[in-house]
Amino acid sequence: MENYSAYPSIAGAFLTKVLTHFRPQRLRLPLSQDGYARNLLLPVAGRAEIARAAVDNLDRACRAPELREKLRDIHKRQAVQDLRISVLGDEYFAKYYNYEDIPRILEGLGWFADAERNFHTHCYLHAAGLPVPRPLGLLREYSHGLLRRAMLLTERIQGATDFKQFIVGLETLSARQRLRFYTELGKALGRLHRFGAYTEDTDKNLMVRAKGDGFEFFFLDFDNSYPWRVATLRRTLKAVGKYFPRAVNIRMEERQAFLDSYLRERGKPAWRAILGERLNVSPSSTSSAAMQTAPDAPESTEKQREAA
Repeated sequence: MENYSAYPSIAGAFLTKVLTHFRPQRLRLPLSQDGYARNLLLPVAGRAEIARAAVDNLDRACRAPELREKLRDIHKRQAVQDLRISVLGDEYFAKYYNYEDIPRILEGLGWFADAERNFHTHCYLHAAGLPVPRPLGLLREYSHGLLRRAMLLTERIQGATDFKQFIVGLETLSARQRLRFYTELGKALGRLHRFGAYTEDTDKNLMVRAKGDGFEFFFLDFDNSYPWRVATLRRTLKAVGKYFPRAVNIRMEERQAFLDSYLRERGKPAWRAILGERLNVSPSSTSSAAMQTAPDAPESTEKQREAA
């Protein structure tokens, strides 16, 4: 795995994501069952044999009439939840892309096809050590030189719950757990945004998993992510509110904990007033509880961020 700069600039994030696009390996595969030409994109640190085995398992699964029928009913893109792909004890998740109409076929001519955007963004973020499912490969199928189908394979996150389902049960957690949840969520989102990754539906594509006294967050599905599309203040204002749905009673100290953690990780203390207004947090309030629950950062790093 390659190590990228700990906190890239906007220009650095753009350049790194563009370079990530050109670096994956491409393997030729035999024709599909219905005669489509195929190739398999692998991450830079790809596992070719495991990816090939996963594609073989996928081909066997697709021979089932009910799965073929289900894939035919997908007219754009969809995660295939009940498709289980296992290799050497590890399980992989599949998302299917169908390029059947003219606009989507034309989109597939360039490197901005949504399947490729999703794959390359996952490669970039995983290589940088961010919490995303490990990408295994992108299977692409062509007819007469035009992209017609694709299947993105990523590692399945075991024991994780969809964010929108998890937050409904927030009341079952203790006050300390709730505070820690929002502190760690702010840190995870701030780090994602600091690496230049932004998509409008991040809250729909976030998985939560308990880990000891804390929580792990996994971001996925970057179909709507572009290299130049970063989390500016305007986009951040639009994004952060999605983590505080009106139907859930979220306390003031939890909002403060999220805001403190996000701004500290993002390195944007000047945004406090306007983000605080968006989250209904008083501009003068601070959250010492967030500092208590957040993992300690080296003193020199913390001072650098406060000075930024």
